[in-house]
Amino acid sequence: MKISYQYKIKPTKEQATKIDNTLNMLRHQYNFMLAQRFNWYEQNRCSIDRCPISICQLPELTEQPNYYNQKASLTQLKKERPWYKEIHSQVLQEVPKRVEKAFDRWLKGDFNGKKSGKKAAYAKSQNRRLVNEILRHGNKIKTEKVSIKGWQKIYGKAISAKSPGFFQSELARKAESAGGQFIQFSTQKSALSQTHLDGTRILKLLSERVHYDVTVEPLPALKRRGFRHYLLTCSPSDLSG
Repeated sequence: MKISYQYKIKPTKEQATKIDNTLNMLRHQYNFMLAQRFNWYEQNRCSIDRCPISICQLPELTEQPNYYNQKASLTQLKKERPWYKEIHSQVLQEVPKRVEKAFDRWLKGDFNGKKSGKKAAYAKSQNRRLVNEILRHGNKIKTEKVSIKGWQKIYGKAISAKSPGFFQSELARKAESAGGQFIQFSTQKSALSQTHLDGTRILKLLSERVHYDVTVEPLPALKRRGFRHYLLTCSPSDLSG
């Protein structure tokens, strides 16, 4: 029994350009309003509750940004930047609403009281943007299964700050929601970096970054990673696991 339907929009080039421009303007306004919140928070918070007035310099108090005054600022925005008039008012009013929700979630934390921090929130937003860019080229995704825990042991905080686990789960979720597939190949089962065009497998050291295919004369020098990705696109789905 069908309980829901999914529809795929296929805009023309002109419509796609207008959608991209609209999203770009909304993204800029979202970042601007969120920056207002963080700037006010950094300038008005204090780790102590009292200090000698002779040595304490109080900053000029500013109005705290909130949903209502940021929403009211949209009128002035349209006067200073007339191109924002092309966006429907209700769509534009969603920006301060989402900023309010994001800032409150950062300030108060999740249901466990754990704060994600600005860096983690920024990493997630960048990952979501990259996921959307990838899905513009198709919704059938093939990738190698990698050990994120292994990466973390080698690279430490440098890899955890990028949230690769969140990126993979978000890519899989959105691809499947769009009616596509997210297929992961086992590196041990496929051994793509050791495979040649005729199916021959020759063991390589990790330090060998150039691939010379034995089926082609004279032997062309190919980037190992690029050749592996080429084989990945041609691999059957039964190699996944």
